[in-house]
Amino acid sequence: MLVINLMTKAIRDTLRSRRWAQANPERVRENQRAWVKCNPEKVRAADRKYKAAHPEKQHIWEKLNPEKHNQRTKDWQKAHPEKTREINRVWAQANPEKVRAKARIRRALKVGAGGVFTLEQFKELGDCCLACKRTEAELAAVGLMLVPDHVIPLSKGGSNDISNIQPLCHGIDGCNNHKSAKHVDYRRSND
Repeated sequence: MLVINLMTKAIRDTLRSRRWAQANPERVRENQRAWVKCNPEKVRAADRKYKAAHPEKQHIWEKLNPEKHNQRTKDWQKAHPEKTREINRVWAQANPEKVRAKARIRRALKVGAGGVFTLEQFKELGDCCLACKRTEAELAAVGLMLVPDHVIPLSKGGSNDISNIQPLCHGIDGCNNHKSAKHVDYRRSND
């Protein structure tokens, strides 16, 4: 009887390696951690590749561990201040409305005015200046933009709530600049 051994050296080595890994799980983890420490670029490349292939899983860990995620983010930002500034600058250029909204909220908090309104609430007020009646398209053509104006100015005790907001144009020759810190309610003249 002829017996043929199909077990090659490569297959024997693989089986031996698997048996060793099953018998020594703590050593396997040690070896993996050491490899990760020695190959950070390969780990980052594999991470980027995995995240690109599985976008739906990208934020699962962050949602399950918000405190750890926030702490890691703060630590990274402290360690990389130049990159953090660059990321913030690019974000600010891509999101000018959000930057202006944050500045408005900060200003209101500094003077002790209560209330907050969202961009969506402001958009619901209309797309034209209540003082000069020009639309956003007309304003953009002359270099102006529509901005939220406080009917009762924050400096005079007004709130930052949507009930105290009216849309006015802003720029060098805008209605908001002419109104300045006066109490003028253009909403009443439009009723």
